[in-house]
Amino acid sequence: HGQDSKQDVVLLGGRDKVTVQRLRESLQQRGFRVKTNGSPGLQGRELDNVCNRGTQRAGVQMELSNGVRRAFFRSLRTRVGRQTKTQRFWDFVAAVRRVIG
Repeated sequence: HGQDSKQDVVLLGGRDKVTVQRLRESLQQRGFRVKTNGSPGLQGRELDNVCNRGTQRAGVQMELSNGVRRAFFRSLRTRVGRQTKTQRFWDFVAAVRRVIG
Protein backbone atom coordinates (compact mmCIF):
# COMPACT_ATOMS: atom_id res chain seq x y z
CA HIS A 1 0.00 0.00 0.00
CA GLY A 2 1.01 3.60 -0.37
CA GLN A 3 0.70 6.30 2.26
CA ASP A 4 0.40 9.89 1.05
CA SER A 5 3.01 11.49 3.27
CA LYS A 6 6.21 13.27 2.37
CA GLN A 7 7.81 11.76 5.47
CA ASP A 8 10.37 9.04 4.96
CA VAL A 9 8.54 6.32 6.91
CA VAL A 10 7.37 2.72 6.63
CA LEU A 11 4.13 2.02 8.52
CA LEU A 12 3.77 -1.58 9.69
CA GLY A 13 0.65 -3.29 10.95
CA GLY A 14 -1.27 -6.53 10.82
CA ARG A 15 -2.11 -9.40 13.15
CA ASP A 16 1.17 -11.35 12.74
CA LYS A 17 2.98 -9.60 15.57
CA VAL A 18 6.12 -11.76 15.37
CA THR A 19 6.70 -11.03 11.69
CA VAL A 20 5.82 -7.35 12.14
CA GLN A 21 8.48 -7.10 14.86
CA ARG A 22 11.07 -8.96 12.79
CA LEU A 23 10.38 -6.67 9.80
CA ARG A 24 10.59 -3.60 12.05
CA GLU A 25 14.02 -4.66 13.33
CA SER A 26 15.34 -5.62 9.90
CA LEU A 27 14.20 -2.36 8.30
CA GLN A 28 15.56 -0.27 11.15
CA GLN A 29 18.94 -2.01 10.85
CA ARG A 30 19.00 -0.82 7.22
CA GLY A 31 18.25 2.75 8.30
CA PHE A 32 14.51 2.91 7.64
CA ARG A 33 12.21 4.80 9.97
CA VAL A 34 9.38 2.45 10.99
CA LYS A 35 6.16 3.38 12.78
CA THR A 36 2.68 2.08 13.50
CA ASN A 37 -0.18 4.11 12.07
CA GLY A 38 -1.66 6.30 14.81
CA SER A 39 -5.20 5.46 13.73
CA PRO A 40 -6.31 2.02 15.04
CA GLY A 41 -8.56 1.54 12.01
CA LEU A 42 -5.53 1.78 9.70
CA GLN A 43 -3.28 -0.68 11.54
CA GLY A 44 -4.36 -3.77 9.61
CA ARG A 45 -5.58 -5.65 12.67
CA GLU A 46 -9.16 -6.38 11.60
CA LEU A 47 -9.83 -9.98 10.55
CA ASP A 48 -11.45 -8.80 7.32
CA ASN A 49 -8.38 -6.79 6.29
CA VAL A 50 -6.89 -8.30 3.14
CA CYS A 51 -3.55 -8.93 4.88
CA ASN A 52 -5.29 -11.21 7.39
CA ARG A 53 -7.34 -13.32 5.00
CA GLY A 54 -4.83 -16.16 4.67
CA THR A 55 -5.12 -19.55 6.33
CA GLN A 56 -3.48 -18.32 9.53
CA ARG A 57 -5.78 -15.27 9.69
CA ALA A 58 -2.74 -13.13 10.57
CA GLY A 59 -0.62 -11.18 8.14
CA VAL A 60 1.46 -8.05 7.76
CA GLN A 61 0.38 -4.72 6.35
CA MET A 62 3.06 -2.42 5.00
CA GLU A 63 2.37 1.18 4.01
CA LEU A 64 5.18 3.01 2.24
CA SER A 65 5.09 6.79 2.47
CA ASN A 66 5.44 8.88 -0.64
CA GLY A 67 8.83 9.95 0.72
CA VAL A 68 10.03 6.33 0.85
CA ARG A 69 8.68 5.56 -2.62
CA ARG A 70 10.41 8.63 -4.06
CA ALA A 71 13.71 7.44 -2.57
CA PHE A 72 13.37 4.07 -4.33
CA PHE A 73 13.48 5.41 -7.89
CA ARG A 74 15.34 8.02 -9.87
CA SER A 75 12.00 9.73 -10.50
CA LEU A 76 8.33 8.84 -10.07
CA ARG A 77 7.33 11.24 -12.85
CA THR A 78 8.58 9.30 -15.85
CA ARG A 79 8.53 5.67 -16.92
CA VAL A 80 12.32 5.60 -17.22
CA GLY A 81 12.65 7.19 -13.78
CA ARG A 82 10.36 4.54 -12.25
CA GLN A 83 12.38 1.81 -13.92
CA THR A 84 15.65 3.10 -12.45
CA LYS A 85 15.89 1.71 -8.92
CA THR A 86 18.16 3.27 -6.32
CA GLN A 87 20.32 1.60 -3.71
CA ARG A 88 17.65 2.52 -1.16
CA PHE A 89 15.22 0.27 -3.04
CA TRP A 90 17.64 -2.66 -2.87
CA ASP A 91 18.27 -2.00 0.85
CA PHE A 92 14.52 -2.29 1.43
CA VAL A 93 14.28 -5.49 -0.61
CA ALA A 94 17.16 -7.02 1.33
CA ALA A 95 15.61 -6.10 4.68
CA VAL A 96 12.27 -7.66 3.76
CA ARG A 97 13.82 -10.77 2.19
CA ARG A 98 15.88 -11.31 5.33
CA VAL A 99 12.60 -11.85 7.19
CA ILE A 100 10.28 -13.48 4.67
CA GLY A 101 12.72 -14.87 2.11
